[in-house]
Amino acid sequence: MATTELRWQRGALWLAGVATCASALWPFTASWAAGALTEPPWAVMVLMPLVAFVAAALVFNPLAEPRTIAHVAVLAIGVSMARLLSAGTYGMEIAFFVLIVSGYAAGAHLGFVLGVLSIAVSALVTGGVGPWLAFQMLGCGWVACGAGALGDRARRHAALAREPHHVMRQSTRWVLTGYTVVACYAFGAAMNLWFWPFVVDTTSAVAYNPEHSVRERISSYVTYTLVTSTATWDSVRAVTNSVLVAVVGPAVTGMLGHRLTRRSTSLVGGGTQTHPLTVPGPTAAPH
Repeated sequence: MATTELRWQRGALWLAGVATCASALWPFTASWAAGALTEPPWAVMVLMPLVAFVAAALVFNPLAEPRTIAHVAVLAIGVSMARLLSAGTYGMEIAFFVLIVSGYAAGAHLGFVLGVLSIAVSALVTGGVGPWLAFQMLGCGWVACGAGALGDRARRHAALAREPHHVMRQSTRWVLTGYTVVACYAFGAAMNLWFWPFVVDTTSAVAYNPEHSVRERISSYVTYTLVTSTATWDSVRAVTNSVLVAVVGPAVTGMLGHRLTRRSTSLVGGGTQTHPLTVPGPTAAPH
């Protein structure tokens, strides 16, 4: 039976998930007049930052211990510095490496919070504040959350097998590397949904047109994304970050695993909820 804290966390993640999908897919559901093709969805732009922060606060509240807060702050600064150093030059955004390894070590819930807050902080540091910021926050929150879900699963398996929690299996390394590739491409495609309706000449064959059918809009968007993003920026982002994860990811996640305080999303072998690393095996004798 889920605890009240887990219900709040899961409810907040569901809220963030629905808001993310609704905000990202509006170009395929909107039916604006032809004269309003470049009119931005102000309601979405105003509500999305609020939704992002509320969801992060609800997820983070049960986890808010001084040590956890300190680690989140340090990792958020690390993401900011990584974004500042790479600055997205030709798609080389090493901030995704920091997000993914931190999310893996922190777990799904704390990973989501880390992704949302770190991008908000880095936007202030790098001057990247704009109407797109809320979409980046939620997108990076889900990137770190997905990596955290992989980390939670690996730690549960390690607890059952009585293996060291901080040692990443070889198979897990390649799974996390593959996840990095998928996440980098997915993030680029999702961000294009925000820019696509406003940056393409309306006379272009790949321009957004609300008078077209949903199938025609999807076709135009896919063509636009493949030509302008997937084959260039997204590919560089995927290659650089996946190589970093494959080469140094196990060492970094092992180091972070010793530092971060996690709360497990499920109890294994009757262990404590607040610290899955102390979970006894299923055959442990009662005292």
